[in-house]
Amino acid sequence: QNVVVSVDDDRSTARRRAKEQVAWFLRNKSGDAVFVESGDREALEDAGDTRNPRPTDDIVTDDMIDRYTIAGTPDEVRDRVHELGALVDHLIIAAPWAELAPQAQADAYAAMLETCAPVRS
Repeated sequence: QNVVVSVDDDRSTARRRAKEQVAWFLRNKSGDAVFVESGDREALEDAGDTRNPRPTDDIVTDDMIDRYTIAGTPDEVRDRVHELGALVDHLIIAAPWAELAPQAQADAYAAMLETCAPVRS
């Protein structure tokens, strides 16, 4: 199972980044079968494309953030990763990258890894 993990001490920042990533997937028609099978055909059709995008807030709902990503504070993310990890054999995680400057992308990956890395004793 692949999932975008957006983590930040500020929950709204984490969710905004996740929202932008979902919008990127919609606009680029990446994983379009997943959106259709999950009941989001209308969002996929309304997203526009990379040359003529619709505003993110018009196409991505809070429910879609929860359905397609794991986003929130470190504690929220750890809990959701643990829940989802218990349901699948493998969990492949990636930090959001859409609409982020290179340093912000690096920071997002570092926060994701810090939050999701297994604790070793």
